[in-house]
Amino acid sequence: MVTKILPAGNIQSWIDKLVASYGVYAPVEVEGASSFKQIKAGQAPAFDARTDLSPKGIIFKQVEKILSYKKDENGIAIEYAPEEETKTVIFGLRPCDARSFTLTDKPFLDPVMPENKYAERRKHTALVTMACNKACNTCFCTSVGGAPDEKVGDVWMMNLDGRYIVEALTEAGEELLKTAGSLSDATVDDEAAAKRIGETVAASMEKLEVPSAKALDNLFTDEAFWQNLTAKCLSCGACTFVCPTCYCFDVKDDGTVKSGDRYRGWDSCMFFQYNRAAGGHNPREFH
Repeated sequence: MVTKILPAGNIQSWIDKLVASYGVYAPVEVEGASSFKQIKAGQAPAFDARTDLSPKGIIFKQVEKILSYKKDENGIAIEYAPEEETKTVIFGLRPCDARSFTLTDKPFLDPVMPENKYAERRKHTALVTMACNKACNTCFCTSVGGAPDEKVGDVWMMNLDGRYIVEALTEAGEELLKTAGSLSDATVDDEAAAKRIGETVAASMEKLEVPSAKALDNLFTDEAFWQNLTAKCLSCGACTFVCPTCYCFDVKDDGTVKSGDRYRGWDSCMFFQYNRAAGGHNPREFH
């Protein structure tokens, strides 16, 4: 699709127009910490900040009600939680975060048995990706097939000294760009500048040696490796909650025999009770 130029002064007015029609989430910095929060008209996102958490929880909620139940003399009545149909835009997420949704889509959008709540939110959510103009010393996207300027999501953007080069990648992205006001065509020099920035940022990252699947498989028999690794683990689960591609969940009931609610919430393989079976058996007790 054709790349365009969005003047620097137009980006806030574009966001404000989106806020009028969508629930818009963007990086917001509070007391030095940045995360994705829903913003209001006139609120400028913290595009230069690196978010501490991915936007995973916007689509895959950390805790949500699945249903309510009630038992009386007439039997059991079940009321399912209503599906959400709010149109949402995640604005300013990095290519690595946008790419992570392609991985969580695999289990939750399985054609045989899709997860309805995730599928509905995903269908109504558009991603406006902001390419990286610099890398953190912990960035590693180039080691796993990604790139700081990877074109992923519905709209792709990059900051060119205050102006933004933008491109709609999907039909949903084209609809979003229609609200951005007057856009001019990007020139060959604009596209070349964007390419140079992407190459410079990629070159600044340390290239990691990512083990092959076979090498990782061999680690399972390396008892010394696991003893050393687990000695540092507190089983807090924070690593899996922060990870944008971890998607394990647990289902729990809150109530009595006569009535209550059923909830789904994030789970973690780092928790001791993760492997506990319905009968109470936990194989981790023997290791």
